[in-house]
Amino acid sequence: MRLDTITLPVTQYPLLQQPSVLSSSGGRLDIDLTVSAGKVQGPFGITFNSRLYNNAYPAPTIRCRAGDTVWVKLNNVSQDNNATRESEMSLNELHHPNSTNLHLHGMHISSEGRQENVVLTVDPGFSFQYVYEITPEHHSGTSYYHPHLHGSTNLQVHGLMAGAFIVGDDPKISPQELLAMDDLVVIVQGIYLGNSEAF
Repeated sequence: MRLDTITLPVTQYPLLQQPSVLSSSGGRLDIDLTVSAGKVQGPFGITFNSRLYNNAYPAPTIRCRAGDTVWVKLNNVSQDNNATRESEMSLNELHHPNSTNLHLHGMHISSEGRQENVVLTVDPGFSFQYVYEITPEHHSGTSYYHPHLHGSTNLQVHGLMAGAFIVGDDPKISPQELLAMDDLVVIVQGIYLGNSEAF
């Protein structure tokens, strides 16, 4: 089959939707990320229930610069977990589908205290204030944030809970041509549609 003979149904693919952007100013960024159940409208008319950040897909892009402090209050307003069944589960089996936490994938920050603590649990009805100290020497680039609670990571990440975390280029040392370019955020994820007990 020749590639130029394939016709794709273009009307079924909406324009690439860019996420909202939350940007630091004056060396600081204060944001709330709220985890809740929501509906996602996928391609080909597929609609499914999932968990989302700020009831949006794609999740907001977080932008900062090296040397900034990023305050993220993670609010979990999901429904309670099914405690009777979850007490029987091992660490990496599906359990606590509505408990969560936050991981900055690809960032070089401390794993202590209120920063990169992946063993922390934010249960439904609770919040946690993360404080990320981005060092002045931190590299620029695009990383991403997502939940990392053992037992629910796969369900939540493959349910589209993820967003871009961008440390901007240093305008003092970056070429003007690079700084003038438009950014286009693309997050590619697999979608987890299995296990109806998780909802």
